[in-house]
This record gives sequence, C-alpha cells and structure tokens, in this order.
Amino acid sequence: MIGLGPKAHIRNAIANKMKTAAIAERCLNSSILANPIVIFVGMWTTVFFLYSLHLSEQLIFEIENFPEVYVSIVTPFIFGGLIVFLIYTNFSSTISYSAHSLDVSIFERENKDIKVLKKRMQLIASLFILGAIFEVISSSGVPVYWYLIANGKQHSDFGMPSIHGLLMSMMVAYATISYYLFKVTLDKVFLLKIAVILLWCVILVSRNFLIATFLQLLFIELMFRKVPSKKLMYIFIVGLLFIVLFGVIGDFRTGSGDLILAVGRPTENYPSWLPSGFLWVYLYITTPLNNLLNNLNLGLGDHLIRSISTLAQLFPSVIRSIVFPEGSSAEALLVDPNLNVSTAFIDPVIDGGILGIIGYSFFMGVISCIFWLKRSRTFFMLGYAFIAQALILSIFFNHFLYLPYLMQLVWFGFFLKGLKGLVLISGKPLGISFGSIKRPH
Repeated sequence: MIGLGPKAHIRNAIANKMKTAAIAERCLNSSILANPIVIFVGMWTTVFFLYSLHLSEQLIFEIENFPEVYVSIVTPFIFGGLIVFLIYTNFSSTISYSAHSLDVSIFERENKDIKVLKKRMQLIASLFILGAIFEVISSSGVPVYWYLIANGKQHSDFGMPSIHGLLMSMMVAYATISYYLFKVTLDKVFLLKIAVILLWCVILVSRNFLIATFLQLLFIELMFRKVPSKKLMYIFIVGLLFIVLFGVIGDFRTGSGDLILAVGRPTENYPSWLPSGFLWVYLYITTPLNNLLNNLNLGLGDHLIRSISTLAQLFPSVIRSIVFPEGSSAEALLVDPNLNVSTAFIDPVIDGGILGIIGYSFFMGVISCIFWLKRSRTFFMLGYAFIAQALILSIFFNHFLYLPYLMQLVWFGFFLKGLKGLVLISGKPLGISFGSIKRPH
C-alpha cells in the first residue's frame, strides 16, 4: 500500500481535531431543570406555596379552599406530556448519528450553513435597526429618557402598535439564535450582540422582554449541559440580581418604593428589611393567582365553552379590534386595578371556567413535550427555549399565544430554512440530526 502524503496526514489530523472539538461542544446532556414537566410543576407548586404564606393583605383567599385549581392546572399538563412521550418513543422515525459516524464532510457542510445563517441574521439585524430608528423618531425619544426628565410619558407609549411587537419578536429570536451559535462556534462576537440587545431592553424599560430574553438564553444553555452545583449558585446569584433590577426598574417607573409598599400592604410577617425589589417579586408572583382565584370564585366563565378571549392574542392589535370588537368577550375581574396580571389561564377561565384551565393545560403539556423530545433539531431547540420561558412565565402571562413571542417560531423558520448541516450529539451514545432525515425503508 502506498503511504499517505504529508498533505493527507495534515488533512486527517485537522479533521480529527475538528471532529473531537466539535463532538465535545455538541454533546446534548440536558439538565433536568430544563424538562417541561419539572419547570411547569415546579413553578406552579412554588406559586401556591408562596400564596399560602399570605405576606400581603392583597391576597384575599385561603389557598386551602382551592385544591381543585392546583390539580386542574398541573395534572392535565403532566397527562398531555406523558401521552406525547409514549407516542414518540414508540413511533419516532428519526434516525441517529453515532459520534464515530461524523466525518469532516459533515462539519464542512455545517460551516457553509453557518455562513448562510450569519447572512440571514445580518439582514434581520439591519431591518431591526431601521425599525428601531423609525420608532425612536416617531415616539420622540426612548422610555429611559422620558423617565429621567419626568415628562409624563410611559414605556407603553413607545413604538407603533403591531410594528413594535414584530420588532421585539425579531429581537428576542435574534438573541436566542445568537446564543445557540455561540455554543456551536464559541465565537464571542455573538455574546456582544446579545449584550446590545439586553441593553436595548433596559433603554426601553421593558422588564418583560428583558426577563424573557434572559430565560431563553438560559434554557439554550441548560439544553446543552447539565449544570454543576457551582454553576447553580451563579445562576441563583444572577437570579437575585434580576430581582433587584426588577425592583429598581419598578421604582424608576413609579419614582420610589413607597407606591409598592402602599399597594402591596405587607403583613407583619413580611421582612421589612428586604429591598422593595423582593416585595415587587412577591406581589408579581402571587397576585396573578389571586386574580385567577377571584374570577373562579365569582363564577366567570362557568357553563361557557368558547375560545374568543384565548385566541384573541393571535391577532395583531390593529386587526384584533376588528375581529374581536369591544364587548365580544368578558373582562377579567381584578382584586386591585394596580395589579392587573392574571396568569396564562385567565383567558381560558373567561372562555370556559375550570374546564378552560384543564383544556389549556393539556394543550401546553402536549406542545411543550413535543418540542422537548425533538430538541436535538435546531428549530425545536430554539422553539423549546421560547416554550420553556413561556412555561416559567405562565404564572404571569400567556406567552404561548402572545404574538410578539409566538412570532419567534416564524423567525426561527426563516433563519433555518433549507439548512440541514447543523449536527448535535446526545450525551448518550447516539444523537439526532438537526435535519429532517427519515429512517430508510
């Protein structure tokens, strides 16, 4: 046999090194913290526990009198997830690559796909920048400046209806796919882009998008790696910093922490030495459940099976007022008008009472577990990051059907259209291709 020439040896050495490095970086060894059932059950159990502490006089119900609410929220989600799991494990037609089956040609194809992906991201970034400039000009400034000069304008006055939501969905999707590309390429330029996006959220005084973006990045990380105890401590510290930042932005909006103390009416059991940020968070976590219980207690939605309120969010605000005119659906009944968030289940309750909760929880469980089980494909990994943050924030809002977040799936589809060269390897012996490769007959 003729020996390999020097160039061939070099090529093989480079290929082996690239393959080894890529395999090390691509291992999908997802943390249990990213599991949809763990997220959903954990969040709602925490909320019910915190509510039972009654640290605020705003909480007017005894949670022990509503066991059926907890069961109706949690049980259908678990049941829906288990059904998907059983179907997927028995009928899945996706094939797997072993680590040894990956050769240099796969990574060469991937490099071409990443170049295409970067070009598409540049296009989206350009459109976003143009849109942001237009919004700043049309709004005569930005929210952080308005609050500094105290001109009476609110953060909600920024931007144009529908266009603003479209731009924000573009921004969150861009940040999510940037972090994914950082994990794949280790190029820190993507982290800089994410930092700019988070800064823009602060400039807009948008806590919602700031937290949602951070959560999506966190779940991309958790899908790649199990989190060691040391990192969990870092995540906990970052979480505390976010709580403080949450309170600071809240105080910035209202001028001081006095308003939240007046609205929150903490009981004597509440630790008064804590900064206002913690009271903000306690109220924000528990009062949405308070409003949900209030509507169930008053019988709103009983004996009704419809979907007007639940589906209304799927329409842009410009169209929504036409399709769903004022008075076409009932309004949520708030305990306090200053605390107007009522969980992801308020619209299902308006549409169908406790049956609305059961049906919508089942729907969430099915969709969440489909994306989770298929997360080793690019689209489903990115989509699950959105779904995971929606599960966490379901104690506040219905991000599942909130168009500015749901539109991310469209952007992910645009980014990834026709790209099948991106490969991950599972933490077990086999992994799954990101491409839609079918099992041969």
